[in-house]
Amino acid sequence: LQKDITPWIHFKSGGYYDVLTPEVTRISYADRSNEMTIALIAQFGRALQLFAPDRYATFNPKSAENQKAFKHYYAYLFLHNMNSSMTYSDLEYLKAQDKLGWGSGNIKFYSYWHKDSPLKTNPAGKRYLTAGYAGNGNFFAIVLNDTDKAVDLNVSIDFNQAGISKGTVGVDIHSGEKYPFANGSQCFKLGAREARMIMFSKK
Repeated sequence: LQKDITPWIHFKSGGYYDVLTPEVTRISYADRSNEMTIALIAQFGRALQLFAPDRYATFNPKSAENQKAFKHYYAYLFLHNMNSSMTYSDLEYLKAQDKLGWGSGNIKFYSYWHKDSPLKTNPAGKRYLTAGYAGNGNFFAIVLNDTDKAVDLNVSIDFNQAGISKGTVGVDIHSGEKYPFANGSQCFKLGAREARMIMFSKK
């Protein structure tokens, strides 16, 4: 996969958009994630260094465009119970994993293909994706608009099923923005390929 798509990633899209599709990711990787740790190595910078040194010279990991691409990549991994090398991470992903007790074997994973997931989207769509992790009395939710159009996406949560107290406020792990999920639902205004990652901490 890396050999075939690395130039494509950077010369055409700037990210893993339409490379890590739900179908490809589930078939190639996620079917084994319950048996072993599956990790990908992000190639955002190295591919440019190898194949486009002129672009690498001006590569800025903190630009808005690259930050969106990074979050999309990490969202895809969390959506499929996978890990990454954490390249260009701000460590908020690791902090979220620590809060859940990552690696303890006591985490419950729910993804968009699980019928018993406590997260639901409205409107429903094959590329409106959610996943959740319950652990240590906390719940971590991932929401991704994996389309090329902006959307107002309503996400509902079953607090009991998620293992958290009703009315627990979710907090974006990057921006710190709070989401009250009043009456068990929250509307997210998501741009194209935009992801939100929200931690519900035990009271």
